Amino acid sequence: MDRTAPAILELGLLLLLAALAGKGARAVGLPAVIGYLAVGVLVSPFTPGYVANHEQLSVLADVGVVLLLFESASRSTRSASPERAGACSCSHRSRCS
Repeated sequence: MDRTAPAILELGLLLLLAALAGKGARAVGLPAVIGYLAVGVLVSPFTPGYVANHEQLSVLADVGVVLLLFESASRSTRSASPERAGACSCSHRSRCS
């Protein structure tokens, strides 16, 4: 139980830092993913300075991949919707008016 609270605090701080970096990237006209990746590089074991615990970093990497896939899938679903594309929503084009 003693190790859980610092891990949750660290995860929360990293997510907050990633959100702020994403917002900063959007403010300068870049995609938010650039900010997320920058925070990931900062806490990776390949850079000097702060290094997260390897097990926690593995969990964060898995969560990051899931969130990235979810965001890309939701964007592609929205852009491919018939309402936005002006396409016919029925299965036969000849029936559309």
